[in-house]
Amino acid sequence: PMYSALKHRGKALYKYAREGQKIEVPKREIYVEQLELHTRTTDSIGFFARTSKGTYIRTLGEDIAKSLGTVGHLTALTRTASGAFNLSQAISMEQLSRFATGLPNWQDTLTLQGKKMFPRHSPEKIWSQLSPFVISLENAFSFLPRYAIDDDKVRAVLQGQGLKTVPSSLANGEPFLIINNDKILALARWKDKFSYLRVISS
Repeated sequence: PMYSALKHRGKALYKYAREGQKIEVPKREIYVEQLELHTRTTDSIGFFARTSKGTYIRTLGEDIAKSLGTVGHLTALTRTASGAFNLSQAISMEQLSRFATGLPNWQDTLTLQGKKMFPRHSPEKIWSQLSPFVISLENAFSFLPRYAIDDDKVRAVLQGQGLKTVPSSLANGEPFLIINNDKILALARWKDKFSYLRVISS
């Protein structure tokens, strides 16, 4: 869609749109794994979609309307999951504001001006409330494949030295974890050659 952060010649598409310019956006291949109709009225539908990355649900909604022989646009959108994370693990901005100040009006309390106007709880108190919601690295990356290395390679990985080989199943350009004794050391990928996405220091 034109109103998106996709870039054309280094400039976001929404900026072109605001200037009244229309840019032809190259089509991209996406995968819709699941599409369910949840609600229907005389002039609207509600649906659930499970899709691949890079899918613009606003455009999907427009395409669904077009396939029904009409026009349409999104009026609401809720992301229920992304990767290994789902909405049940999230906290609301109101909750975050309560953790920080005891007040729910986050539009006021969580701004720079609000920081001066509304006293914050101590870091210890804030952390004690937030800690139950913190997701460990192991759980956050649970959906990624893992490559276990021997003890004698740990130092080289932590110093950012690349691996010379990885199993062929990992040489597909997708991210994978490098671990030792169940401890995550790095996030890497092999796309024509090995590269680190992130080395995680202990």
